[in-house]
Amino acid sequence: APPAAGAGGAAVPPVGAPPSNPNPASNFNASMVQAMLGAMGGGGGGMAGGATGGAAPPAAVPPAERYAAQLSQLCDMGFLDTEANLRALVATGGNVNAAVERLFGGA
Repeated sequence: APPAAGAGGAAVPPVGAPPSNPNPASNFNASMVQAMLGAMGGGGGGMAGGATGGAAPPAAVPPAERYAAQLSQLCDMGFLDTEANLRALVATGGNVNAAVERLFGGA
């Protein structure tokens, strides 16, 4: 028997049949997400060595731009040596608290 017609005359699949247009979220791929995070510089946090599995993208954002908000926070706290601040932020992946400890000589 042909499928029953639904609203607007569209064919309705039988109960239990897979949908003809599956949900795109069901195609979730964790390794693809990790690759995208790595390409954006956000992957690898907490992994040994911080490796993201690939080189930085060719049009990588310079550290001064990438950490502009954190630089501003450090300046507001009285750390006025921009170069030292940048070195600390790069070394800590942008973690302001860890950068402050590093600037105080704690790391």
